[in-house]
Amino acid sequence: EGRGDEEKEDKEEDNNQEECELDGEAKLQNAVERLDTIMNKFVNVAIPLPFLAPVSNYTVQLANSLLKDIESKDETNSGGVIENLLPKCITAIEERDFCMCRIVGADLEFSLYNQLQTRGSWPDSVHRQAYWCAAITAAIGFANEGSFLVAIKLLDKAVILGQDRKPLEDFFSYVELHA
Repeated sequence: EGRGDEEKEDKEEDNNQEECELDGEAKLQNAVERLDTIMNKFVNVAIPLPFLAPVSNYTVQLANSLLKDIESKDETNSGGVIENLLPKCITAIEERDFCMCRIVGADLEFSLYNQLQTRGSWPDSVHRQAYWCAAITAAIGFANEGSFLVAIKLLDKAVILGQDRKPLEDFFSYVELHA
């Protein structure tokens, strides 16, 4: 009988030890998840549709209008950069390909901004408006991934370079709030 009691006590100790280990593991896992949430609070960022739709529509309409102007004037002053990247910006926005928004928008924005810095001005208003489209497209991509500071810098530059803030107001406020 004494031996049976000892075996029961050993089993109970083993069970208690396993429960403590599991409890400790669960506590540790909870702590990891909490810290991960704090560290990566924008992991699953998605721009809410009421903020995304108006700015997307505005940008696509402006970009399409610019492409028509370029075709009608048969201009190639930009070395084809606008003609190549602006349609990709439109496609990225329409397909809600936010990674592509970030990439092609940032490429066009960088190219046009360098052109402005190098020459001191753009040759025409098409370049300025294409810059706006590029900056807004890139801002959409960056905001969707949670890079709100980069997005607000792009939007600020576009507004400083002449973009009317009114068509971007809701999106601008959303990005500003999270930056």
